[in-house]
Amino acid sequence: MRGKQGHTIHFSGGKVFSVDELYDRFYDELVLWADTILNDMGEAEDLVQDFFVRLWEK
Repeated sequence: MRGKQGHTIHFSGGKVFSVDELYDRFYDELVLWADTILNDMGEAEDLVQDFFVRLWEK
């Protein structure tokens, strides 16, 4: 997931981010947030990882 794959996401306002940038910036925070809902750190990590895989695939 950390390799530079060239997958980009275009946001309104002309901002463009690579999936890698978003992963690096938000992964830890999203896992912590998901854990507050799931109360299971392993499940939270899996959920966020699955989200980024799906994002990368699209």
